[in-house]
Amino acid sequence: MKRNWEIVRDILIKVESNEAGSKPLENRDFPDDLKFEYSEHVEILFEAKLIKGNLFQDLKPPKSYSITGITWEGYELLDAIRNETIWNKTKNLIKDSGTSVGLQLLKEIAIDYSKDLLGGS
Repeated sequence: MKRNWEIVRDILIKVESNEAGSKPLENRDFPDDLKFEYSEHVEILFEAKLIKGNLFQDLKPPKSYSITGITWEGYELLDAIRNETIWNKTKNLIKDSGTSVGLQLLKEIAIDYSKDLLGGS
């Protein structure tokens, strides 16, 4: 599986919008045709300590999980990439570079675009 930042962003946004809800997010709360991809990304978000909840080790994919919230670090990332304009600029820069980036660099690029948007440097 290749990490997909669109799926990461979608999961974080969905978790944030659900936090006031009464039930954790599970497999059924994400697109049926992408269950495997979403479960793999949920697993790496747990490993990166960006979301809270439980990941269950099923014998066959997709893995089951119960997401109850976002961690401080998860919010730091989401705050950097939430704005659609900033997100699109960040994605395009990465795509145009022809390389992949890690979490920290993605966040730094988005923060730089946020500073530009706010008129700072």
